[in-house]
Amino acid sequence: MRVIAGQYKGRRLFSINDHRIRPATDRVKESIFNILASRLDFVDSTVLDLFAGTGSLGIEALSRGARRAVFVESSGDAVRTIERNLEALNAQSSSTVIHSDAMRYMKKSTEQFTIVFADPPYAYRETGRLPDLVFERRLVGSSGFLVIEHQSQVRFPDRAGFTVGLARKFGSTVVSFFQAIANSH
Repeated sequence: MRVIAGQYKGRRLFSINDHRIRPATDRVKESIFNILASRLDFVDSTVLDLFAGTGSLGIEALSRGARRAVFVESSGDAVRTIERNLEALNAQSSSTVIHSDAMRYMKKSTEQFTIVFADPPYAYRETGRLPDLVFERRLVGSSGFLVIEHQSQVRFPDRAGFTVGLARKFGSTVVSFFQAIANSH
């Protein structure tokens, strides 16, 4: 697993030996960032990386110019891996690592982000509720994106406040992009 572009391009990231942690593959990560790069500027953006695992999505955003990344992860081993990756890149000053359940964090957070990444375990039963909570809590700014990596069986209908935009399929994995609907706040 490596950083694809930006100031940390080519740098290898530490991984974790935990079957529940499923890092985004380089191919999926590259596709996510190509889609986002054509729609927003990473420079000075803020990023929330939920179910962060090794932190690869948030780190990729930092590498491309994000001002700040918040990593939320419930596994202690994964939290230590994220901290190790950030230390190896000397990126601790632009990062916050939170050892917490993602849903609990979202219910308490009052911060707004440019991009929210969510890459929950495939067996996670609450995946379908993530967009509702993110947009109800206004965790994504009006010109920002929620990006969820999920199994192809999970469906997300449009709701008041947000719309499901693009979806890209990679085998049994789908990456869905959501945006707030203008004037819904």
